[in-house]
Order: sequence, then structure tokens, then C-alpha cells
Amino acid sequence: MNYILNNKSKFEKNRYNKPVIPPKPIILTKTIKPPIPPLTLPIKIDIPHSYSYDSTSIDFKLNNHSTHLNTIIKQIQIDPNLKIPSQPNYFKIENQNQKILPISSALVSEPIELPKTYYNNELIINLYGFSHIHLNTIALYEFLLSLSKKMKIKIYIHTWNMSKNIIDYYFQGLNVVCVLINQTNEIPNINIDECIFSSKLSLFHWKLMWTSMYHSMIEIYKREDEKTIILNTRFDINYNFDINMLNDLRETKFTKNIFLKDSNDLSGVDNPIIGDKITLQKLINTFYHNLDNVSMFYSSFTIPEASIFYENNRIFGVNYNDMFENIEKYSK
Repeated sequence: MNYILNNKSKFEKNRYNKPVIPPKPIILTKTIKPPIPPLTLPIKIDIPHSYSYDSTSIDFKLNNHSTHLNTIIKQIQIDPNLKIPSQPNYFKIENQNQKILPISSALVSEPIELPKTYYNNELIINLYGFSHIHLNTIALYEFLLSLSKKMKIKIYIHTWNMSKNIIDYYFQGLNVVCVLINQTNEIPNINIDECIFSSKLSLFHWKLMWTSMYHSMIEIYKREDEKTIILNTRFDINYNFDINMLNDLRETKFTKNIFLKDSNDLSGVDNPIIGDKITLQKLINTFYHNLDNVSMFYSSFTIPEASIFYENNRIFGVNYNDMFENIEKYSK
């Protein structure tokens, strides 16, 4: 935090209307860790638009859901030696030397003029999760189904260590246009006991979270235009928000990503994040490719998701007086 307050000029340079040139990563650890091999490219499963059902005819009763899902899970071969920390709400992966996937040159060249309005009847959902535990209840399905009755939704999913059968079963009848799956056991030499910033949350899970968002956003960026609002969230989405608020957001262009909380309470602020493909891609890129630099800025944070709120303010040029309001609350 002191680094931020003592370097005001550095934080005012990166404005939304300027091209972003990621700085060279800074290694903060005293000892040099062995480089982590890049992740195998995700298994991409493109589900055609014709793959849909009449949602009113789906037999998706809660009593049957857990029974059928557990039957599918038992059929999956899972490495019994795989150590997974019990922190399902925070994901992460170390990728300092990971090969950067190609991104549209629009992100690093001339600024893009954002649309003044967004489609009234369409919503993209960038959905990610680490565990099938959050699919053991029908809450997420019912939430997405209720959305689909109000507007056209397109769902992009990235997950880890999960069978495609589980995804197909749970999201049946919904417009899932892209599914990406990776296995965490492909990632060697990860210290799962290391924590992010000054918190007790796993750095490994934190990186898994940003890797999930990054890979699915690559697909969204290639397929979608700038006139669709994106709801970026986890399997355990916070449902306590008014969907009708999206109608108000459609009237003007996004100058930064939108959160449902303000600086007075930033616990869980990242669930969900609302933006368009330009603003979300910029925020996700920052954490995915430059986590060491971000860690330097927010190393004292005990609530890591608070860094997402403040970094969103910083990279989109919020007035400096408001940029780090209440930041002392989240630092030790």
C-alpha cells in the first residue's frame, strides 16, 4: 500500500484511452523457482447452437439431480494422490513463463471506441469453477434458466478436473456455446501451500481462477462483438443482485468494469464482475500476465479480491483521490 501512495504519478499514467504495454514481470521472491511449464491447451468442445432443449420439458428435479450427478462422478478416474486445498472459492495457477496465447491486436494497438449502447436482449456469461461441488445443487441451473426466459444468454465455461458428462448433464437445455476443460495434474512443481498477498488463500487457486477467465475470454473475444454485456462469475455465483440493473447499464458505454459492492465492503467483490469484452479482457490480462507486478502493489492485502476492485480503478484511470478509497481496510 505504501508503494501505491508513494508513487502517485505511476498510477496516473495508465489511462483507459491509451494502449496497454505490459511491463516486464518482476520476480519478487528471494529464491528463483523453477519455471512452470505452460498448460496444455484446453480441450475445446464447441456445442452447436442446435444443441438445445425445450427448458419447459426438462425433467430436472432436485431429488433426482444429486443421485444422477453422483453416479456420473463415480465413473471418473481421479488420481488419489492429487492434493487439492480446501478453498473452493479462490482459484489460482503460477504462470510466469507461460506462453501467451494470441490475442486480437486491437488490445495492444490503437484504442477501440466502445459502443454507446448494448443489446437489450442478450447477455454473455463467462462461467468458471474448480469443483463439481457447486453443481451438486440446482441453484445455479435455476438462476441461468430464469435468465434465459428474460433474454438470450450465451454461456462460456472453463473448468478443471471435471468430466464433460457432468457439464452436459448439469447445463442441459441452456445455450452453452463453448466448454474448455483442463487438468490440474498437468501442472508440476506447484507449491499449493503458498498464499496470495498477505492472505491465507492459496496462490495456486488464485492462478487457476485467472487462467480460467483468461482462456474463456479468448474465445469470447474472437466470437463476440463489443455490444453485448458480459457477466463474469463463478459456479457459486452471488445471486443477491437485481437482474433488472442490467437494463440501466445498457444505456451508456462501459468506461471500467462494474462491481456490485463499493469500497466499504470488498469481500467477495469479484463475484460477479460486469463489463464488456474490452473492459473485462483488459482486467483479466493484467492479473493473468502481470501477477508479480500486481503482487508488488497489493502485497499487504489480507483480502485478495479487494485488489481486483482497486486495480480496475487504476487501469481505467479513475480519479486518484477516489482510486484507493478505504484501501487501509484491506491491508495489514
